[in-house]
Amino acid sequence: MARASSPQRRPCSFCADAPRSRARYGERGATLFAAQDAAIDASYAQLAATALGIGSCWVGAFDEARVARLLGLKAGVRPVAILTLGHAAEHRERPPRRPVEALVHAEAH
Repeated sequence: MARASSPQRRPCSFCADAPRSRARYGERGATLFAAQDAAIDASYAQLAATALGIGSCWVGAFDEARVARLLGLKAGVRPVAILTLGHAAEHRERPPRRPVEALVHAEAH
């Protein structure tokens, strides 16, 4: 992805709140739903940014403990994704995508 042209890059963090999900949905909420919620939130934020003409990059490789400390997260809340947002300095041609047939499976995987 092209680097952002604006010096004011705005990273957004998306966190899984296991205690909150556990309170409503039990252990499956804590171990699965909390992370799914954070990932869905990040995905929709990317779609919204794109609709506004803003570029984004999903960052999943980071020091989780350090990010949690920087964000002041309480126990049981963990960062799942960081999105960097900005206007692209250049626009690249869209890379080729896999055909739908390679991604959608009927009856068997």
